[in-house]
Amino acid sequence: MINVVALDFYLRLTKEFNKYTAVFTALLCIEFMMRSTSIVAWIPLLFLKVVRDGTLVSFLKSAVLVAAPTIFFIVCIDSYCYSLPRFNGDGNWDWVFNPWNFVRSNIIEKKSEDFGTDPW
Repeated sequence: MINVVALDFYLRLTKEFNKYTAVFTALLCIEFMMRSTSIVAWIPLLFLKVVRDGTLVSFLKSAVLVAAPTIFFIVCIDSYCYSLPRFNGDGNWDWVFNPWNFVRSNIIEKKSEDFGTDPW
């Protein structure tokens, strides 16, 4: 669902940083934090938008003004909710960054091999 709404805002993007760019960036951040592999489909579309329409400056502004706070907010919520059941009273909690957890679990620790592998 987020993908469909983000695609609608993608079609409205212009060179200028405006509300469409901000909402589009926030939606992509939320989608990426929920499912790390979702960014793969957006890379060619974003590259096309930058090359054809010249939206690089707009995207850079959006990365600082929208993406960073959105990702920080989501990380704080995930960290709080993940640490809540394990809270031991010392005030410490673990930071949870889902894309890093995905890479660590599936690529570095190779836990995805538990579900089977195929030779090239």
